Amino acid sequence: LGKLAAAAGRPVNILIRLQLDWESGATSVLGGNKITAFGMSVEDWGTLPKHPHLRYRGVHVFQWGNVLSVATLAAVWKRIAEVARGFSEAQGFPLDVLDLGGGIGISYAEAGGMLAWESLKRPLAETRAAAGAGELWMELGRYAVGPFGTYVTKVMERKSVRGESFLLCNGGSQHMVRPALVGESFPCQNLNPTRSEALKNFHVHGPLCTALDCLGSFLLPQDSAEEDLLAFSQCGAYGFTESMPYFLCHELAGEWAWQNGKWREIRKVEAAESWLR
Repeated sequence: LGKLAAAAGRPVNILIRLQLDWESGATSVLGGNKITAFGMSVEDWGTLPKHPHLRYRGVHVFQWGNVLSVATLAAVWKRIAEVARGFSEAQGFPLDVLDLGGGIGISYAEAGGMLAWESLKRPLAETRAAAGAGELWMELGRYAVGPFGTYVTKVMERKSVRGESFLLCNGGSQHMVRPALVGESFPCQNLNPTRSEALKNFHVHGPLCTALDCLGSFLLPQDSAEEDLLAFSQCGAYGFTESMPYFLCHELAGEWAWQNGKWREIRKVEAAESWLR
């Protein structure tokens, strides 16, 4: 990197990514205490090389995702602040920036559920003070846009299997893979206004020939049936990109956006025949 910066004739600002160990031993989709390929430990970094075109500006730590406890976030940030400050002082560079990564959660148990930003101001201020950081950076993709996306799919078949009720839909994990990856479902509701207020438990699956294509189990109107539309909320994080749309050759999902009081079509539904060649 130093050679490239020198060749370009300009300095490069750098954040050093640290990977910390955690006494709790807990893991998350972003690692937690699990050893991953992201960053290195304080010991692994050793002494950072000096180069006239490299400017060490701060530290980056991102090992936790979708945390719904303010106390947990505060404890994680406190540890990051302590380690980052010690590391920057030992290496001899100012902690202009401390990047805490993401991790501020939204609830997948209820539509619109999320941590209140007001509850985070104090622990963030305490973290900045403890680190002696000029700025705090955060990666708030899920927190910022998660509640503003909905996935809608149609029920193609209702059936009972060994005493359990199933709804099979024309879209599933090929459009929305998160439930299969982490075992956590998005909130679901039946959009048919004529359905019963009485509820029963349904297992909702997509069209793929694998048991992994399960969107979750939900209390839905007991008379839910073919042609009903099911809406899954809290899908704004990653959206269409968090899918495997070509898997097993089903249609690609369309996308619509509500912008300036109008619906705008972003991507049309495409049958498999349109891209199978």
